[in-house]
Amino acid sequence: MKEKNARIFHYTIGERLASIMKNGIRLATAYVPVEVRPVVWFSTAPVWETTANKGAMIDGEYRTLTRDETRALGGGLVRVEVAPEVAPYKWKDYCTLSGDTEESLKGLKRTARHQGSDPRNWRVSFEPVPTDRFLAVEVWENSRWQSVKPRESDPAT
Repeated sequence: MKEKNARIFHYTIGERLASIMKNGIRLATAYVPVEVRPVVWFSTAPVWETTANKGAMIDGEYRTLTRDETRALGGGLVRVEVAPEVAPYKWKDYCTLSGDTEESLKGLKRTARHQGSDPRNWRVSFEPVPTDRFLAVEVWENSRWQSVKPRESDPAT
């Protein structure tokens, strides 16, 4: 069953914007065991997906950053909107199709909930997402999402 008016976003940081605009969104492979299918992660969370917050060493301790810290240290916040059919798989589907272990899946869910995320918002694509599948690219400015307009002089777009 399709969700009515579902908006699907890939949340990331500004440091990755140029690469995304040039190459599309690649599969997440960092820290993914070889037996687990890599995916592109998306969310229906309308403002920010808390699991997109980055981690960093702060005062000698590794911790997950807040959204504002992620924005400050990551060169801004970015979201890419795609049509629901681009990321058709929900968390339950990912659990079945990914090849990940039950223990790891429970850990992902536990960590997400601890960070304030709801896995029911998650969507995945088992394929990279090319730029021609993007509906919108936005950056967080002045406390709201604003469209990125590719510059005609920018060869990467």
